[in-house]
Amino acid sequence: MSEIPSPRSASTSSRLSGAGLLILAASLVIAGVATTEAQPSRTGTRPQVVALDSHGLDAMAAALVDDVRSARMGRLRVVALADDGVSHVPQSGDARVQSAFVLSRIGNNREFRLYVASAASRNDGPSAGCPDATTSLVACSERETGDGVEVIETWVSVALPEAGPGKYTAIAPVDVGAAPAEDLRVERVVRLFLPGGGMVSARETVFGVESGNVVAAAFVESGSLVELVHDPTLLTSLTAS
Repeated sequence: MSEIPSPRSASTSSRLSGAGLLILAASLVIAGVATTEAQPSRTGTRPQVVALDSHGLDAMAAALVDDVRSARMGRLRVVALADDGVSHVPQSGDARVQSAFVLSRIGNNREFRLYVASAASRNDGPSAGCPDATTSLVACSERETGDGVEVIETWVSVALPEAGPGKYTAIAPVDVGAAPAEDLRVERVVRLFLPGGGMVSARETVFGVESGNVVAAAFVESGSLVELVHDPTLLTSLTAS
């Protein structure tokens, strides 16, 4: 792989809700989703994600801890998913699945997740590009890279105890200040949609935030998430036939 495409995007667009602007402007640390620079594509190809075997899952686990320093602090959990994209299935040897994730949970308030869906998966995520504006979407940016379309999203939601433990519901960013900080969940998601099909997604989730740092300062690995989805060793493993 001798060719190294330029990291500069061919086209860039971004969307930021008006309510989200109020939160981000109030913070001393800018969320950064519209200005994050991706690492250069070093694959020199237009790949698609193929079905995942045990080697692909091992590559996912290795990339998460190599690229996201904080993820090394948690215990890794590798989960292969059934064709429905939800049910967990055992994974061994040459058996292949269409989607899987690797999770690192740190204490009770932070987790990192690397998710991969193949080109043939029925659960390969949303269409490439920013979603339509929704209540809990604070910010979104998208751009073309040498590896595919990169989308970066920031979400906020609030605990919904009446629905059960671990359940959350959408909250408008303008209402975040009125919610108890310990009930908030904020998420930064970086998705890479490969030209031939399939998606690689890296997510940092924070459960409960410090007062005054509602969105922008809650994340510790935003740049690393971008590096992770563009990791050349990972992409080579996921796109090998």
